[in-house]
Amino acid sequence: MSDFFEPSREDPEPPLVPHVMRAAGDGHLAIDRAHTYRLLGARGFNRALEPVLVKVAPCDEPEDAYAHEGEEFVYVLKGRLVIIVNGTEYALGPGDSVHYQSTVPHTYRNDTSEPVEALWVLTQRLF
Repeated sequence: MSDFFEPSREDPEPPLVPHVMRAAGDGHLAIDRAHTYRLLGARGFNRALEPVLVKVAPCDEPEDAYAHEGEEFVYVLKGRLVIIVNGTEYALGPGDSVHYQSTVPHTYRNDTSEPVEALWVLTQRLF
C-alpha cells in the first residue's frame, strides 16, 4: 500500500536523534502586541513538550483567562511576571517558577515598565 503514497513531510523524528536549537537559530515568532516567542524545540515532530522563550511586554491589564488541555511550567529569567491561575495571582521574579494544569483558567501580565523574559514549557503544543 505504501507504494501508492508519498512519505509525509512531517514524518516522526527518529527516537534516538536529538533536536539541537542553536542560539543563532531563527525560531522567533511575533504573535500579539509586543510579545515575542522563540521556539526552543523541534517543530513538526511527534513530541509532547513545547519549550518556548517568551518576552512579555509591559501591560497593566492581562488578557482574558483561558483554559486548554495539558499543563504549563513557567520559569522567570528576567523581570517580574504575574501569573493568574483560577483567579489567584502569583508574582514571580527571576528564578521563580510555577507549574499548573492548563485545564484551569489562567493568564498573565507584566505590570512593570520593563520586558519580562520567561521560559515556558507546555504540553499540548501550540506551534
